[in-house]
Amino acid sequence: FSLLYPLILETARKATLHDPVLVQTGPAVRNDQNILNMHQDLLSQAKRPDLAETYQLLSQAIINRRIDKI
Repeated sequence: FSLLYPLILETARKATLHDPVLVQTGPAVRNDQNILNMHQDLLSQAKRPDLAETYQLLSQAIINRRIDKI
């Protein structure tokens, strides 16, 4: 936990000081289709279609929101 503590604090600080759209990171923000597809494959292999669908919907919403902000 002590290793994660600074990350938790920084995440909370960013969430309270900045627009989340501007500080969000990850494969959906980068529209990194290779990573997004790999994550989808892992969820499918885990036989979790519910999580795969949720991941896909959230990722697409993030991609769409970033495109709308540009």
